Amino acid sequence: MAKPLSCAVLHDHRSHLLQNALEDFLLLIRGIFLGILHGAVEDLLLGLDLLLQGGAGIVVQLIALGLKLLLQTLEFIILSFQFVLFGLQLFSQSFEVALALVGADHGLLNVDGPDFRAGGAGSDGGVVSEAAGEVAGPAGAAALLVWAKAEIIEKAAMARKERRSLLVIGSLKLLGT
Repeated sequence: MAKPLSCAVLHDHRSHLLQNALEDFLLLIRGIFLGILHGAVEDLLLGLDLLLQGGAGIVVQLIALGLKLLLQTLEFIILSFQFVLFGLQLFSQSFEVALALVGADHGLLNVDGPDFRAGGAGSDGGVVSEAAGEVAGPAGAAALLVWAKAEIIEKAAMARKERRSLLVIGSLKLLGT
């Protein structure tokens, strides 16, 4: 039934069939061209939108990386201050030896009591029996000073050795190994 109807329409309007053929052809070309152009422009705008979003993402990423770098720099400065303070703490530990010598009433460098013996002044004018293990007279005082100086040197050397070891250990700990 579709065939007779289309033939009837074609028969009735045959005079108008090719009357606007050039105009219809140009409208057809324009429709095809605009359809292709619409797809191309849509793809171009989508690409520009993605580029804009990517640019914003890059800006956000650069800001985040800049902030991370700033915090790492701050952490480095803080760790350097901690390292310096650690060295000062180790250096200050060497002063504890000197304070121990000046300490109490019977310290090695007690200026109030010139008698260097552990028991204080003897009743016999500075001579105490050698059975008690003490040295008599001025020679004993000189020997005690030499002994005290040797003890100070030995403690200072041990403190230096401990300080060096702790600096190495602290450096390795800061390096993360």
